[in-house]
Amino acid sequence: MTQSVAAQRIGVIGAGTMGVGIAYVFAAAGAEVTVVEPDAERAATALRIAAHQAARAAERGKLDAAAAQELPDRLTSSGRTSSTRSGRCR
Repeated sequence: MTQSVAAQRIGVIGAGTMGVGIAYVFAAAGAEVTVVEPDAERAATALRIAAHQAARAAERGKLDAAAAQELPDRLTSSGRTSSTRSGRCR
């Protein structure tokens, strides 16, 4: 996956199954991603899952090894929507 995204910074609301998947796809495409999740444990788990997905994708040849290692550095979490650019969710 070497496609880039037009937006450089993405906010994903929620760290459930869909949220972590969306965060992973955008981070793999090169965006800086903030996962907004008030439950700190769930947020940490989501970041670990995304890193694991990247490692697995590299093992399968879907993502190069360097990109898989860099992906976790593009993911952050926050408990507040104010950490996103506009601070609002619609």
